[in-house]
Amino acid sequence: MAGWTSAGDAQMSIHGWIALGLGTFFSLAIGCGLMALMFYSSRSGYDEAVLVRIKEPNGADNRQK
Repeated sequence: MAGWTSAGDAQMSIHGWIALGLGTFFSLAIGCGLMALMFYSSRSGYDEAVLVRIKEPNGADNRQK
């Protein structure tokens, strides 16, 4: 509680309010954008395991993960 009351009646200038607003907006925009990319990646199959096919000299397919 001492941290809130130690500043007394300190006023924030208009530049401080603008910086606070822009910082909040861009933080939310980046967070929402990264979450959207994470859901897109998950739904489109980019996070699935890779299936490797190795062709044998006799023509048979051997599948390995």
